Amino acid sequence: MNNLSTLVKTVTRIFLLVLSISCLAWAVLPQYADMIGGLIVGVIAGMINVSHLSWRVHRMTGSITNSQLPKKAPIGFFFRACVALLAALIASKSLHLSLAALSAGLIVVPIVILAVAYFLNHRGNPA
Repeated sequence: MNNLSTLVKTVTRIFLLVLSISCLAWAVLPQYADMIGGLIVGVIAGMINVSHLSWRVHRMTGSITNSQLPKKAPIGFFFRACVALLAALIASKSLHLSLAALSAGLIVVPIVILAVAYFLNHRGNPA
């Protein structure tokens, strides 16, 4: 699969469904509110990171195809790390949510991206 925007749209749809189910679970299961809330904040931070990474890749490939190599071409790890730290601070200090669930929400987004990319690549291939 060569189309990054299709992958990002598919993953966004999947995680909007996950977020809506998580909000319903938060309302139905109040005893697990800190875990579900941490998962919600982690998934939102992970999706912000995915959107930023997709934007950076589009920007770098656009400058390369125009034969204008950027002076500085980092992939944006500092921004993604800051988003994760900001989510951890918000979850732990102001909302008192679970940091373990937040970490799981941050980690599950790249794993789902890999699974969706694999599925979309092998959808037309019989073997």
